[in-house]
Amino acid sequence: MFSRTKKQRGTSHEDIHTTCFPCKSFSPWRGITNILLVTLVALLALLIVPTHSAAAKDLSPSPTSCGRTVSELEACTFQLINSYRADRGLPPYLLDNRLTQGARSHSALWLTFGEQDCPPKGHQCPGEPDPATRIKNAVGSTTESAENVGYGSGYPTAAYYDLIRQVHEGSSGFLSEGPCGCHNHYDNLMSTTLRYVGIGIAIDSNHVRFTEDFSRDGQSASPPSNPPTSASPKAGVAAAKQASNQLDTFAIDSHGALNVSWVVGGGTWQGPVRISPINTFPPGASLATGHQSANQLDVFAIDNSGALNVSWVVGGGTWQGPVRISPINTFPPGAVLTVEMQSANQLDVLAIDTHGTLNVSWVVGGGTWQGPVGISPANIFPPGAPLVSNHQSANQLDVLAIDTHGTLNVSWVVGGGTWQGPVGISPANIFPPGAPLVSEHQGANQLDVLAIDTHGTLNVSWVVGGGTWQGPVGISPANIFPVRAALTANHQSANQLDVLAIDTHGTLNVSWVVGGGTWQGPVGISPANTFPAGTSLASEHQSANQLDVFAIDTHKALNVSWVVGGGQWQGPVGISPANYFGS
Repeated sequence: MFSRTKKQRGTSHEDIHTTCFPCKSFSPWRGITNILLVTLVALLALLIVPTHSAAAKDLSPSPTSCGRTVSELEACTFQLINSYRADRGLPPYLLDNRLTQGARSHSALWLTFGEQDCPPKGHQCPGEPDPATRIKNAVGSTTESAENVGYGSGYPTAAYYDLIRQVHEGSSGFLSEGPCGCHNHYDNLMSTTLRYVGIGIAIDSNHVRFTEDFSRDGQSASPPSNPPTSASPKAGVAAAKQASNQLDTFAIDSHGALNVSWVVGGGTWQGPVRISPINTFPPGASLATGHQSANQLDVFAIDNSGALNVSWVVGGGTWQGPVRISPINTFPPGAVLTVEMQSANQLDVLAIDTHGTLNVSWVVGGGTWQGPVGISPANIFPPGAPLVSNHQSANQLDVLAIDTHGTLNVSWVVGGGTWQGPVGISPANIFPPGAPLVSEHQGANQLDVLAIDTHGTLNVSWVVGGGTWQGPVGISPANIFPVRAALTANHQSANQLDVLAIDTHGTLNVSWVVGGGTWQGPVGISPANTFPAGTSLASEHQSANQLDVFAIDTHKALNVSWVVGGGQWQGPVGISPANYFGS
């Protein structure tokens, strides 16, 4: 039997063991061939035993909500896996409750029987089928499946999440294997053909067993509610004018505090300065801004408890809040939001809740916040998915998001009426479910929506006046951007619309269109490897003639790039200390 073992002395009571089992099922006429293939590949399963103390140094502190219960551990592991995929520009796995139940059953059996009685390497216990059959039985049928398993002992119960992270992130962990095309742990986690996952964990006072079952076919379910996952790209950043002469940028630092940086006129950037307590928000959480009145700027984020929060400043005064304006556990912590005026006197905030329902909260004038209220059926969108809002006309507000089938959807409200939709305005499977998107007016009468499709191509959809939505149409080559890359859009001039995103090489790129002409670019305007591929961006005018773009670089510093008039892009330049922002 082929295996690899790494063991350090004195750690037998703190062992971590992991194996993977790629398993594929095909049409019956290929059954025998594929059973042999599965058996041979399974013999290459890995046994990894790093020490607890050595690997733990590489890990940041665990979220307080990832503690002692099985449901918390499963939810956090699901979130962890999708964060790894987002870092690499991959769409999130969808949770399938049937896979989860099967994974739980296997982990429980494994905990009962132990390592030696569940060969090979913990994948099949007495009385249960092999992984391929278990997964097929769970989902009904599937053309591809895989399984990762791991266990540990000698850890306190409160440290089980750190153990699971160590298995994934440690020096001999899943991620360290890298891609090989051989169906190792890494390949299973980063598959582009598998779409669904179920996570099952079993624990006692001294042991933890976890199973990750993957399938190409499945049935989407809401993620566990404690904590739900967010589909947002990491290192969220927002920008807005606090006054006609002052531009503010906002980001959540590595300690979970909301920060503001600012510049007055053409002066020097100031900050960042914390304007919330630490541990309020997930580090790198998404943010959105909006003016509640001409003199009041609001900043919104979803806190660690899944509640919508608002912070605000009146004029040049002191920042107030954050204050919760929704119940806890309504939204995935750190979920994406969009903010827009529904009318001259009403400000709306929209987000996807933990059940995949589009929700709206609103305030009229200086009154009390109302909502959130669901304005779509449940399970339409991935929980916490990115969304964008803009006015299709002076009297109609549109909200757009990518649903669980990869279809671009629009919901809308006319005046103070009832919300309509969502309605699909693209074919299915064009975009990754819950992909980021951006919206801006190309002209006075045309609204554009842009997103990266499943081939890494920048796409535009558009509507003229009250007409029919057109597109999507690709306006870049394929494989330029990560499939879940974030975007920002703004007018470089009255006649030129710019769209910016970070490509697969960590380069800031700009695409642009002048008037009703043809889209140009993308063109790189930063060195490679400056930013995490596909990371969040924000853009705003520092002055009438200068457009700024903000992003958190690979050293976790806030950066600004800028262009004056029709000149050359400048920067990026760091305007915060390194290692300040992000998780």
